[in-house]
Amino acid sequence: MPRRLVLPSPNGSAITASVTGTPVVAACLRNASAVAAWLTRQGWGSADRPISIIAAGERWPGADTLRPAVEDWIGAGAVVSALAAAGAGPLSPEAAAAAALHHGIGDVARYVTDCASGRELAAAGFAEDVAIAVEIDAGTAVPVRTDGVFTAAEEGARGEFRPPRA
Repeated sequence: MPRRLVLPSPNGSAITASVTGTPVVAACLRNASAVAAWLTRQGWGSADRPISIIAAGERWPGADTLRPAVEDWIGAGAVVSALAAAGAGPLSPEAAAAAALHHGIGDVARYVTDCASGRELAAAGFAEDVAIAVEIDAGTAVPVRTDGVFTAAEEGARGEFRPPRA
């Protein structure tokens, strides 16, 4: 397993940069359960403290238009599923649909590898990156944006989002 991993998302980065006044946590297939567990320990994921999960999507090659990214929807479903298992809720219809998609796919790795983005990345020489990206719950890091920078969430932080101690 890689010691440090960066899975870039141009749309995810743009969305993250535009969010103000609320914490942002980065989640994917690799850390869905760790993120869900951490968020629920912080008291997030209830009607009083809801969570928004954004499947960022991608851009069509050579164009400036968005396309759906099934891999992001599947990843969102993995996070929603883990949140529900950790006791978060109630789920919105959109969240429940993402969870149903995630549960309904038997071989997530194959779907992501065979989707438009997976094929695009493999053709560009990044097939190994795709294989790493689909390792379900292989990572335990919970990246939280603090002061414009993602840092690992401090273990045991309660009720607030704090960066790790230096």
